Amino acid sequence: MDIKSKNNSSFFIDFFLFNTKIIYDCIKVIKMNRRKIFLLILSFIYSCFIIVGTSFMISNSFRFIYECLLLNVICFIICFKVFYLILNKLFFICESKRDIKIKLNKKSRIYVFFNKHPLLFCMFFMLICWLPYIISFYPGILSPDPSFQIRQYFGIPNKYLNYSILLDPNVTITNHHPVIHTLLIGTCVKIGQLIGNVNFGIFIYSFLQIMLLSFTLASTINFLRKHNIKDNYLLIMLLVYSLVPVFPMYSMTIVKDVIFTCFIIFYIMYLYDLSKKDNITFKECVILLFL
Repeated sequence: MDIKSKNNSSFFIDFFLFNTKIIYDCIKVIKMNRRKIFLLILSFIYSCFIIVGTSFMISNSFRFIYECLLLNVICFIICFKVFYLILNKLFFICESKRDIKIKLNKKSRIYVFFNKHPLLFCMFFMLICWLPYIISFYPGILSPDPSFQIRQYFGIPNKYLNYSILLDPNVTITNHHPVIHTLLIGTCVKIGQLIGNVNFGIFIYSFLQIMLLSFTLASTINFLRKHNIKDNYLLIMLLVYSLVPVFPMYSMTIVKDVIFTCFIIFYIMYLYDLSKKDNITFKECVILLFL
């Protein structure tokens, strides 16, 4: 993601958050039976901001909207639904006692599912919100590093061979990049090559990385839940993970840092739990060593 896109994303988040108070003041003076219409219109406007802003970030015009019309329609529907749910959650707009009862029942079912399957719930929600980015950046975001790793796997000469003392001239994989990571990317690309689509092979790796990162982020929410953090704060975390573009973009970026970050997060959580114990078993020490 370039600096321009980061600034645009930050601007939209600031715009959305800082205008919450203004929206709240407007809603208070609107009649109850018209509040739902107001939120629908507001969700429509915010969704348009997302689609138009993304188009100008990519093509500096409206061209990207009609060139990828189907993708933008899907993104618009998802954004519209997400914004409406967020605004409804913030302002809890209901038209009657019957509607309140229905909403409370739905809320209770969601909370029951969240309490029973917090990892699954958070992962599913994140993946749904990340779907537009996964489709847009299929099969993955390649930088020079993974490109050279793929060359190393397939024995293609590359600049890193000149930086290393080779024990065997027939071995082109160096430890300039993690060897296991190079083998993982290369194997996925090889699978795609065998089935006749190298891009799909790259996406296999992207898919594995997406699942790992979403599982890791969901685990942080579950970790805080086990330590008695309020559900409202956990919901905010889930919304940040799901809606801030840096997370889905990071999940699609084929670099070693993503997997490394996931293991660091698990290491920190596990280390924190161990610090709360009086006695540490040998098994726990072994697990900590491998993390």
